[in-house]
Formats: sequence, structure tokens, C-alpha cells
Amino acid sequence: MAKTAGFTLIELLIVVFIIGVLVTVIVPLFSTYRARSRVTQVVATSEAIRTALTSYAADSQWNTYPPTAAITDFSSLRLVVNTYGGSLPENAIFAVNHYALYDSSSDTQAHAYSMRLVVDGVSDSTPGAQLLVTPQGVFKCTPTGNPC
Repeated sequence: MAKTAGFTLIELLIVVFIIGVLVTVIVPLFSTYRARSRVTQVVATSEAIRTALTSYAADSQWNTYPPTAAITDFSSLRLVVNTYGGSLPENAIFAVNHYALYDSSSDTQAHAYSMRLVVDGVSDSTPGAQLLVTPQGVFKCTPTGNPC
């Protein structure tokens, strides 16, 4: 009897099983790397935001940051940042969740701010899914809410 060329059903099932195992391992890893890269991108953008807000304060009469009414969403943040030396794109991968001014020196002037950014497409369980931006730095919020 001559053997015909081709694969047996068992060989095909083994190949399909191996591909299935590889996919179940690779897909979650890819999702994790994608989320981390988005957080890293927003952290870098946050540094540009901090720099632009510092420039705004340096140009203002009493060295204050933009009023809370000036920054309510990404579009208004983009306008302020791009006016003061930043370059935020038209489309964002984050949303402005919170922006507030506060008095850090008890002189009734708001000389500090806090801004919370939420990274789009990232699970809340991922460290850095929310970022706290202050004049002191950019902080990744943990799933338990610290330091946010």
C-alpha cells in the first residue's frame, strides 16, 4: 500500500489545540501591555500639562493657575495647554475627571491645583488608570484609590 500525502485528523487536532493554547496565553498579555502603554503615554502627556500650567501661572498677575471654569474637559484643557507651550492633539486617550484649585499657603490665593485624568480603554484595576496631576508631580492612582 502506498501512503498518500496529507495530514491525519489527529495531527490537525493537535495543531489546533496548540494554537488555541498559544492564543489563550498571548491575548491577556497583549491587553496588559496595551493598557500599560496607554498609561505611560498619558503620564508623559501629564508632564507637558504640568509644564504648561506652570507657564500659565508664571504669566498670570498673582502667579495663579487657570480658574476651575477654564478647565472642565479635554477640549478646554487642550486650549489652555496649547496656548502655554504644550501640544495636546485633537483626540485624547484620557478624560479630565476633576480639576480644582486650592490654597497651599493660607494666604487666600489659590497657588496649587489638582487634576485627575482617567485613561480611556484601561480597566480601573490597572495601576495608573487614573492619574493625579499636581504641581508636585504626576501620581498613579491604585485600585484602592491611593493617592487619589
